[in-house]
Amino acid sequence: MFNQDYQDKTEPASPRKKEEARKRGYVPLSIELNFAFVLLSFFLVLACLFFPLLSVAKEVFKYNFNKIISPDLSLQSFHSLFYNWSTYFFKIILPLALLPLIPGILSHLLQSNFLLTFKTPFSSGGRFNSSGHESTGLISRFSRLLSKTTLYEGIKFSLKLGAIGFLAFLLIKNELPNLEMLSDRNPVELLTYFSSVLFKLGLGVVGVYLVFGIGDYLFQRWQYQKEMRMTREELRRELREEEGSPEIKAALKELIGEKE
Repeated sequence: MFNQDYQDKTEPASPRKKEEARKRGYVPLSIELNFAFVLLSFFLVLACLFFPLLSVAKEVFKYNFNKIISPDLSLQSFHSLFYNWSTYFFKIILPLALLPLIPGILSHLLQSNFLLTFKTPFSSGGRFNSSGHESTGLISRFSRLLSKTTLYEGIKFSLKLGAIGFLAFLLIKNELPNLEMLSDRNPVELLTYFSSVLFKLGLGVVGVYLVFGIGDYLFQRWQYQKEMRMTREELRRELREEEGSPEIKAALKELIGEKE
């Protein structure tokens, strides 16, 4: 019955049904693609601001450390130090936290045709229905759809995890010869080296999420078009609702003819 229902729905969705689906928040959307752009922008911002932020953090730490070990430390000066730490903390963290969100929001808006919503497409408790009512056999249909979605998400997560693990293994393998020379490095050089390694790993993770995000978005569009298909009877019924039934049109014509 479930497959037969899809076989009957052979017609593309009408603009009216698409608009009703959009109002319910049902649009093709890939979370992986959004996260890929957020992660990419985070590492780019970190790469651009790393040394300026590191210099500021070093100066702030040196100044506050000298204040802490001072014998004249009082409760008032401790409050001043806490305020100073908090101010510089937000100056360092806020750019890293807020700037990467902008590409993620733009990606979300572009995918959803500038619809910012947190609604679930299954707002009726089952497979999307433009009329707002539950279709027959809803529990079994939703159970099957949910099991397919769970299987899809499980496979996708496993593949992503495997790809990221493989990239981490290759990166560590390539960096093993360099680890022997780290004993002669000063703390700043060590921090720079490990930051560059993490940056390489981060770009690899971004690449994985981009690949999976593009594939996931294409799949979501295909699933959306499949879910939104209509039967010919649904199209005819919708057309009658928009233009009026033939019986009403005939009655109006007859009434107009009698008046003339």
